Amino acid sequence: MARVTILPPLDAEFFGGASSFEVDAGNVFELVGMLGQRSPGFAEVADVRAAIAVDDLLTADWATPLSGTSNVLLVPRVGGG
Repeated sequence: MARVTILPPLDAEFFGGASSFEVDAGNVFELVGMLGQRSPGFAEVADVRAAIAVDDLLTADWATPLSGTSNVLLVPRVGGG
């Protein structure tokens, strides 16, 4: 199962303060869907609210495969000007 770490404030806002999960997903898209089942509303905003890193590499491709040893990090996106 992939190990998912969720950084603040996403952990408190969507997951009741839980900052890590183990999820059995084949790719990032499945992972976001599974996290959306745990926290209704998360999947709908994940693409604009969270940056996703798989094994220390940021990815925008939700088809990125996950393995049983994958480490996924969800980081809040920041705006700038």
